[in-house]
Amino acid sequence: MAITSTFLSSKEFSKLMLKGKEQEFLTPEEINDAIPASVIEPAEIDSILAKIEEAKILVRFQEED
Repeated sequence: MAITSTFLSSKEFSKLMLKGKEQEFLTPEEINDAIPASVIEPAEIDSILAKIEEAKILVRFQEED
């Protein structure tokens, strides 16, 4: 979980949160692209998603055109 804690206090996570607040949602792809490759445990991913949810940012799938 140390990697997750480091990520949650990182500039990359801050940028992700800012983007989510600006557009009022994040896509799973945007979140996945921001998460370090070393974060693979479901509990770690859940804690990241919980922080996004706490910030009232929706996770939304892109609509097909």
